[in-house]
Amino acid sequence: MKRVLLAVSFCSFLLFTQPTQAKAPSFSYDKEEYNFTAITKETLIPKQPEPKRVKIRETRIIKNLTLEKPTLYSKWAKDHNISWYGPGFYGKRTACGHAYTKTILGVAHRSLPCGTLVAFRYKNKTITVPVIDRGPYVKGRIWDMSGGLCLFLDHCFTGPIEYKILR
Repeated sequence: MKRVLLAVSFCSFLLFTQPTQAKAPSFSYDKEEYNFTAITKETLIPKQPEPKRVKIRETRIIKNLTLEKPTLYSKWAKDHNISWYGPGFYGKRTACGHAYTKTILGVAHRSLPCGTLVAFRYKNKTITVPVIDRGPYVKGRIWDMSGGLCLFLDHCFTGPIEYKILR
C-alpha cells in the first residue's frame, strides 16, 4: 500500500510542478581521448536489394488496318520524308521492349518485325540498325529515326535519306 501511495504522490508531483528551464551543462573534453565516427545515411539505413527488372512488352491491337508486306530491297531506296523522334519518349519503353534513351540506335517502322536490320546512308555515313519501335504516326512517312541515330547521321530534320532493308 505504501508503494502505491508513494507512486501516486510522485506522479502528482510530476504533473503539477512547472518545469523550469535549466541551462545545458557545460563540459570540456579532450578530442584525442574520444573517437567520433561520422553518421551517414548509409550507416542508418541498410541498403535494400534492387527490385527485379521486368521487361514490359506493349501490345497494340489495331482494328481495320491493313499492313503492307515490306519489300526486301537489294539496292538502295530513297525516302524523301524521313523524320526523327525523341524528346517526349526518353525514359519510356518502345513497342519492342527496349528502354528508349538519348543514345539508342534504332528505327521505328509500322509493319517490319522487331529486330529487322535496316541500313541507312546519308552524306558518306552508313549504319545498320534494328527496328525497335512502331511508327511513325504521321501520314506518308515510312521511318522514324531514334535520337541517337539522327545524331550519328547528322540528319536531325525531316528530309531525304537512302535505306536498304536487310535480313
